[in-house]
Amino acid sequence: MDEETCFQHLRQGGLQAEAAVTVLYQRYRRPFATYLMRSFRFPQSLAEDVTQDAFVNLVRHLHNHGVVPSGAEGGRPWLWTILRNAARDKLRQADYRHLALETTPDKADPMLPIDQASRVQRAWRAFAADHPERAEALGRAVVEGWSMAELAESLHKSAGATREYVSQCRKEWRTYGDRLCRSEAFHPEPTTNR
Repeated sequence: MDEETCFQHLRQGGLQAEAAVTVLYQRYRRPFATYLMRSFRFPQSLAEDVTQDAFVNLVRHLHNHGVVPSGAEGGRPWLWTILRNAARDKLRQADYRHLALETTPDKADPMLPIDQASRVQRAWRAFAADHPERAEALGRAVVEGWSMAELAESLHKSAGATREYVSQCRKEWRTYGDRLCRSEAFHPEPTTNR
């Protein structure tokens, strides 16, 4: 079944819509998971869970609203939007913000030990205190999912300048976060008994 047929079946509902969801899931699950691992820095298991959540949200939407964009050209961006919204929901509900803000790979595991996770959170709070404008821009771009056009408008910059600014913010956060997480303040020396 091709994508155009899938979207037609989704619009019609019933058993054909169920079959279409299955076909779309099989077709998109790997690209969706790969996108989440690269763009949101989710570990594979979390990316797979969020992909499943996106398709559950698709079924809920069909049940509640029954509205599907027409054609594959309208449907593809719609599916990707559902996925990004599911990823943003996961970021909000589980506070995986440190993953999306591109901390070092060794910290990109949602099962971080509590002391390590709290170091990342403290580093972010310190970064936000020292660089509030940069932290706000990163939060809007990465966590809240603002488009570059929306962010450019709020910053009163061109789209190109905004992309460059967000890139600089990310670099500054990585440098700043790595330095703070490795500093003595975040890794106190063990005390020895005398």
